[in-house]
Amino acid sequence: MAEAPIVRVASGQELGELEIRMARSRTYRISGMVLDSQGRPAASAQLELAYEMSGGTMRGSGGMAKPDGTFEFASLSPGDYVVTARPMGSSLTSGGESSPPVRVTVAGADVENVTLAMSPGVTVTGQILSVDGAVPAFRPAGLQLIARPALPGAGAFGFRSRSAVADDWTFELTGVQPVPLLFRFNGQVPGGYRFWSVIHRGADITDTPTAFTEPVSGRDLQIIITDRGASLSGVVTDAAGRPIVRARIHLFAVETELRTVEATRTRLALSDENGRYEMEGLRAGSYYLVAWEGPSVDPREPAQLERLVPHATPVTLREDEARTVNLRVAKIEGG
Repeated sequence: MAEAPIVRVASGQELGELEIRMARSRTYRISGMVLDSQGRPAASAQLELAYEMSGGTMRGSGGMAKPDGTFEFASLSPGDYVVTARPMGSSLTSGGESSPPVRVTVAGADVENVTLAMSPGVTVTGQILSVDGAVPAFRPAGLQLIARPALPGAGAFGFRSRSAVADDWTFELTGVQPVPLLFRFNGQVPGGYRFWSVIHRGADITDTPTAFTEPVSGRDLQIIITDRGASLSGVVTDAAGRPIVRARIHLFAVETELRTVEATRTRLALSDENGRYEMEGLRAGSYYLVAWEGPSVDPREPAQLERLVPHATPVTLREDEARTVNLRVAKIEGG
């Protein structure tokens, strides 16, 4: 991927005579053993392998363990992979037995003796509250809560625990594996509310992937929703003061550990036909705000985000503050 050239296409332009040359190269294997929850070889367990591609997208393939519990994925290119296992016929979202996702890096040699130990996981229950500490007075209307691994690629086959939110705004996640998790909603919160924070035993773990090795009761885990929050708006213009349509706008935290695409303090937006942008429901904190033109910058890559920092406007938001920040579009050179 690092050797791929950048191809630029202007509006209305057609490019022809592009040449892509394939090269013969060595491939590698990932092999190991699948164990059931009793520590025995798991015959005919179902396996999934995900490969992390450029831009964070995932490509996957499946397989099956042999009768003695061993497995092998062959013909693999160098790169980062995630492999998981579960009993044949079960689902990674059903809350049944499975193995935690394991990250494997293939770099110039076969990878052997990978152990995938399946277990039933633990049960995590909790309560969803409004920001004032009360149970919301309206119904959740089919809302789902998802606990998904923060490990890249683990969600390529739906590896996540999910729970429908009950009418009393409680939830129960079963089969939760001991890997770092982030909690998020699947769908929009009704009543004009939005996801806000996750509190575990008094600590804010909203953007901190957390592993659970023991069952969690409802009084120890709360998901907070709110109808408030800070907002940003403004107009993006070029050097001549003309509005820029569909400029890419990125808001990200000053703290490097919070510069992930999953973090609640990361926002991406496009300016409208008048060059205007708007971001609502923002958490208080210190941010960088930038609008740019040029090759795409991957928000999952910290090194690429650093390219935006010199062009960014520092913005500090207070609780429920409404700020107007007009932006001059930056020209980011490719490469």
